[in-house]
Amino acid sequence: PRQAAGGVAVVTLTDPGLPLDDTRYFHLPRIGQSRVLVVDGDPGSSPTKSEVYFLERALAPFAGAGAALAVVAPAGALQLAEGKDRVAVLANIGDPTQLAPTLVDFVRGGGALVLSVGDNVSASVWNSALSSLLPAPLTRPRDLVSVDADEGMPLVAPELGIDLFEPFDRGGRLGFERIRSRRIFAVEGYSDSDEVRTLLRYQGGAPALIERRIGAGRVLLWTTTI
Repeated sequence: PRQAAGGVAVVTLTDPGLPLDDTRYFHLPRIGQSRVLVVDGDPGSSPTKSEVYFLERALAPFAGAGAALAVVAPAGALQLAEGKDRVAVLANIGDPTQLAPTLVDFVRGGGALVLSVGDNVSASVWNSALSSLLPAPLTRPRDLVSVDADEGMPLVAPELGIDLFEPFDRGGRLGFERIRSRRIFAVEGYSDSDEVRTLLRYQGGAPALIERRIGAGRVLLWTTTI
């Protein structure tokens, strides 16, 4: 359809032989209302090795026929100045210095900016270039589990009442606990306030998703890779 409200859908079947995959949740995109610009800081040697491969699948599950989604190289983020996009994701960008003025204007104008880190990110470069946007300054990469651990550290399910997670309030919140990470970027100490708040944490307390309100928009810092 040219317009659809979108949401979270679920398919359930009965298969006694393999019950673990009997239920599947997936994203129904909102169509005709918002555009999403995804900036890939590490395209990789093949599509499946791209930094944003799985993000693309989540946002446009119908082979590109779902959400209005564009994936660009870092220089492509300058098109945010055109005012067509309402959400932007910067994934593992090495040096965002040249993009900073455009990003600030985008957020202050009501845009939502998602920042995720990775091996390309330098804390000093990001802190200098994005000081007016980051919810908290980055410090250094931090291992959440030991090198020989079988699995990463799980997330804590989000609290009720957080607007970002309203689609999961009637089911699905516990699914966040299946998301695990081994390594994150640590941040300097901060206190939750009207401007900055922690939306997701790992077990043990390390922040996973931090929000900062700026003007009419907001910035979300995801402390590991997409």
